Amino acid sequence: MKRSSTRSTADRMGGAIARGTLEKASDAPRMQEVDVKLAHGEPANGVELFQPYGFTAVGQPPTTEGGKKRRAEVVLLFPTGARSHPIALMVGDRRYRLKGLQNGEVALHDDQGQKVHLSRAGVVLEVPEGKTITNKVGGVTMSLSKDGLDVTGGYIKHNGKRIDAEHRHDGVQPGSGTTGEPIA
Repeated sequence: MKRSSTRSTADRMGGAIARGTLEKASDAPRMQEVDVKLAHGEPANGVELFQPYGFTAVGQPPTTEGGKKRRAEVVLLFPTGARSHPIALMVGDRRYRLKGLQNGEVALHDDQGQKVHLSRAGVVLEVPEGKTITNKVGGVTMSLSKDGLDVTGGYIKHNGKRIDAEHRHDGVQPGSGTTGEPIA
């Protein structure tokens, strides 16, 4: 029976967690996979990335800024201490991280400047110019862009009165006369 020394056990445990950089991500498999470059260029390819249920993201590949490669960072776990079957626990990216949040605030964001910010003042939903916020409920679609609000399907009410294409007025007069208030 071969026994491990305290030193070999400590060495294996010390190597159980590693930090690397993201080279590529694939969202096609049932569990997202990432290719990671570890210290000294050691590759770890096809590593399963565990993400919390209900949340998912695909990390950005390396970019070049000012002649220097910039990459997302990955934390890997080697459950047995051996390098043969790692799992990725998280991907972080300094290039796009939101800054300036207050203690207790939470945000969901991407690399394009789109964000949902649970701030101390309330919920802030922000998209850059050229992007659209779309809400879909059943057969109703509501899209908000820099040009305005577009609603397709359903109807619109304001203070209990319909104001969509189907609304009616009382007291309608021909010509340039005025009408009464919208009804129902």
